[in-house]
Amino acid sequence: MNPTTTTCPSHPRPAPRPTAAFPHPLLFTTLILTALSCATPVGPQGGPPDRTPPALIRSIPADGATRFTSRTITLEFSEYINRAALSKALRIEPDLNLRPEIDWKRTTAELRFSQPLPDNTTLILTLGTDLTDMRSNALDTPIQIAFSTGDRIDEGRINVRVADAAS
Repeated sequence: MNPTTTTCPSHPRPAPRPTAAFPHPLLFTTLILTALSCATPVGPQGGPPDRTPPALIRSIPADGATRFTSRTITLEFSEYINRAALSKALRIEPDLNLRPEIDWKRTTAELRFSQPLPDNTTLILTLGTDLTDMRSNALDTPIQIAFSTGDRIDEGRINVRVADAAS
């Protein structure tokens, strides 16, 4: 038979050539070795360890605010906070037996009270040094936020006039 087969006299087809399993064994070996050496999962390298304590970026109400009527106090931090640590570190004075429910949205905690805060009362919210971030970095000093549901913040002073005791 002729090495070229034709189905149509005007378009001859060449005969099929024999092919090897892989034409270039060196190329095949290089590809396999490259594929095996890539994509090894490794954690990020370098950088100093995080030793920075969390910071309070913003609070609602702000320190010194008056006429606060909301049932929600918002605390926004510089980083993720250990949620269990916030419950331990949080103190509200005077103690009114109002325990807030704490809702989290990333680095923001919302303290929601089921009852309204008492009228004309200065409240002091303290975040103690038990407050830690996710890497166990604690506050260096407590953070205090004083606010009032009335027109002014009580300063905790008593003004006294001493009269002449001899008369």
